[in-house]
Amino acid sequence: MGYFGLAVKGLWCGAIFTFIAVFLDSVFPGRLAEMALSDLGVLVILILLVFEMLLGYAEPPK
Repeated sequence: MGYFGLAVKGLWCGAIFTFIAVFLDSVFPGRLAEMALSDLGVLVILILLVFEMLLGYAEPPK
């Protein structure tokens, strides 16, 4: 997996996170989407992306 594949995974991760936040906000109205899309939510996405990068590159070669 190269850097392009990692970037695509990051975009998918961000899109799924945004979809979940908007869906939960429509089901449970409140400040959930605001909190999820704030700086803390973006930090969670970046941490998950770093874990994916570390674990993705740790896979044994095929």
